[in-house]
Amino acid sequence: MGFYLYGACVARVSDEKMGFAMRIFWTALLKAINWLRASRLRSWMTGVAGVVLVTLVAGELWLRLTPFDAATLFPAATSTAVFDREHSLLRLYLGQDEQWRLPVRLADVSPWVIHATVAAEDQRFWRHGGIDIQAIVRAALQNVLAGRIVSGASTITMQVVGFSESRERTIGRKLRQMAKALWLERHATKEEILEIYLTNAPYGGNICGIEAAARRYFGKSARDLTASEAALLAGIPQAPNRYRPDRNPQAAWRRMQYVLARMRETGALQEGEYQRLRVQRPTVKSESFRVANAPHFCDMVRSWYPTRPHLVTTLDFDTQTLAEETLRETIARLAPSGVTNGAAVVLHNPSGEVRALVGSADYWNPVISGQVNGAIASRAAGSALKPLIYGTALDLGLLLPSSVLYDVPSMFGDYAPENFDRSWRGLIRADKALAWSLNIPAMEVLERVGVERMLAYLERAGVRPTTPENRNYGLSLAVGTCGSRLLELTNAYAAIARGGEWRPFRVLLDDPSIAQSRTLTAAERSNTAWLSKSTPTSGSLEAPRPTFHPTTRLFSEAACYWVTRALSDPRLRSPEELSPELRGFGDVAWKTGTSNGYHDAWTIAYDGNLTVGVWLGNFDGRPSPALVGARAAAPAALKILRELRARSGIHMTPLPTTPPADLVPATLCATSGELATPDCPTTLTGECLALQAKSGGVKVSPQCSIHRRIRVDTETGERLCARCPTDRLWHYKVFAFWPGPVAAWLRGQGQVEELPPPHLHLCSAVQDRATPSLRIVTPRAGETFILSSARDRTFQKLALEAIAPSATQKLFWFLDNELLTVKSPHEVVFWVPTEGTHELRCVDEQGGADAVRFTVRVE
Repeated sequence: MGFYLYGACVARVSDEKMGFAMRIFWTALLKAINWLRASRLRSWMTGVAGVVLVTLVAGELWLRLTPFDAATLFPAATSTAVFDREHSLLRLYLGQDEQWRLPVRLADVSPWVIHATVAAEDQRFWRHGGIDIQAIVRAALQNVLAGRIVSGASTITMQVVGFSESRERTIGRKLRQMAKALWLERHATKEEILEIYLTNAPYGGNICGIEAAARRYFGKSARDLTASEAALLAGIPQAPNRYRPDRNPQAAWRRMQYVLARMRETGALQEGEYQRLRVQRPTVKSESFRVANAPHFCDMVRSWYPTRPHLVTTLDFDTQTLAEETLRETIARLAPSGVTNGAAVVLHNPSGEVRALVGSADYWNPVISGQVNGAIASRAAGSALKPLIYGTALDLGLLLPSSVLYDVPSMFGDYAPENFDRSWRGLIRADKALAWSLNIPAMEVLERVGVERMLAYLERAGVRPTTPENRNYGLSLAVGTCGSRLLELTNAYAAIARGGEWRPFRVLLDDPSIAQSRTLTAAERSNTAWLSKSTPTSGSLEAPRPTFHPTTRLFSEAACYWVTRALSDPRLRSPEELSPELRGFGDVAWKTGTSNGYHDAWTIAYDGNLTVGVWLGNFDGRPSPALVGARAAAPAALKILRELRARSGIHMTPLPTTPPADLVPATLCATSGELATPDCPTTLTGECLALQAKSGGVKVSPQCSIHRRIRVDTETGERLCARCPTDRLWHYKVFAFWPGPVAAWLRGQGQVEELPPPHLHLCSAVQDRATPSLRIVTPRAGETFILSSARDRTFQKLALEAIAPSATQKLFWFLDNELLTVKSPHEVVFWVPTEGTHELRCVDEQGGADAVRFTVRVE
């Protein structure tokens, strides 16, 4: 064939009478063709073709089969941005790689950003498959003509895969980028690739991504960028430090002109728009990322969601500002008394959203440990737990709204609690006892409920009391000696405001509350009898995540109505809570708390719409006489609630004024306030919770246990029992059987009722006992004791002894009308004497009593 070709060529050249040079050319061509026909070269070319074919097939298989993992293409260490409910930035946290980087979605950026970025970096981005052949040819010619690398022909896709590689400019790196770009285009959409680019592209310094750049240079989100602002930012990644607008404004502006021109070429801008924009100079604000609004709240939310870079919270900025200002003013007022810190929480009752959270007086002040978050720190709650205790007792049928409780000197084991003002009210209705925050009635109610069962209720309400390890709570739980957290306790009050419906508090707008919950332990999952036992609580002071339980019925509507009425009726308030600054809140329910030793002051206030909690104290535990709930925390909590209610546009839900359906009329004993029995001499119409099934048992409202009908001997007036002689004449008579401490207090106050008579002295049961009635045997009536002034009084104690009927379990010892102790009949009481004349009284559980007067002198 070569010969034929050669002949044809020669003939053609001859016919055209070409010159000798052309003959030489065609002769050489024929020899080359003959050389290519050689078997050795043919084998070499076949091998090359095979290698090329295998390479192409392997490359195609790699592109198709290699799994796509976008995480390998860009750094995982993004910044965390926390926003308020209106999407305004509260705080931005630096990423672990020391870069400011915020992930973006194309739907969340301005369309001008997309147009400007594509025009500046890769005009054919939407058409090529990862490599732009035209750009490669153009770059090659430019580099050859310039004698150096002046153009890289990198597409946006190639830049994306280059984020994870070194910055060296070599042919090997460029080839790797091309291969990875082809692979990426096979597995990701153009939109996904552009999102990765806009998240990780460099925009000067340690600013990565369009969102961080928009907030850094213009103080706005990328979705709000104008065309000129987008063009200015789109030009930066080409040379981030050279085109950084806050440091090189002229270079950045010239680069913007270039980007605008490219946008006109791509059709993103019309000529008129281009001419208008090219003369504009966007104002660069150079916003600082160090802004830290609501710092405690942001730190808390970020710690709960460490893997989420974009957190849109429930916080309302205006409400947060009000809470911060009120707390600062309050602490400034109390500073002369040694109060340095406080915390505040505002919850939206219908949704459970946290609208404001202030953790300390000054986040940036290390002297007062300002970065401690007081809203989630464990502090002694004082009386703030009492509404939950009363509500629990009501729902369990252990208390009625009108029940009369006993505010008298009492002993609970070795614990003799006192009221805040160290005085006693005697018989008092439950609602007033709660409103006045009396300690003895609260402990009486807690004793009825049971500490373990109350702890289970608190856990159910998301309140996890914390105390040092291995410490038992006991009845002191009623006066808040355990640790509680303001956020959790405020959320429990919000459940009362909702009529008993409890739900976890929410801190994110885009998450259902259940998604913000912690995981239950195996023990918690298996614990279904939460009314009969408590779930172990932790003493950790770490920030608590919202409790697991979903929306549930915590209290009945009737219990919540009664508690709310007790906490909102001004007629029930103590005189201390009727100061001028605390008046005028009859449509607000609020409860104060003061911890033992004046270490903490609490107030939680609520209406139908909002619940506000305030805590005041010192993080180092220093006490202050100013730390009284009604004087310190109540004005702040009520001011916040009043200001929020006064704001226009805020829908306020009033407290309920109509009794719920499960609070029904009932006939009550006028003395005990409980359901009347036939023995009650005087009755009245009141309220009672309707019977209902609860946790496998039937709730039964308490009946009056004070009035009892007994048989009385007609001749002697003594009490008869089944063992008394049957030939006696008798009649029925009703007596009031008060507990021993109550009977003693009533007699001490001159409120003497007819006491139950002693047992018939002829009864065999009485004759079998060593002691027919209670009697003090030491000291004797009228006895005088002489002490030595030279000896310590602790070595001159006096023994107090009494003998009592065999059925007696407890003896209540009173000295000068003050409860001294409670002991069993077989125990001897030792008393460190004081000089003077004293009255000693001993009372048993049935109201039996004996009293003696004696004198102590010192010589």
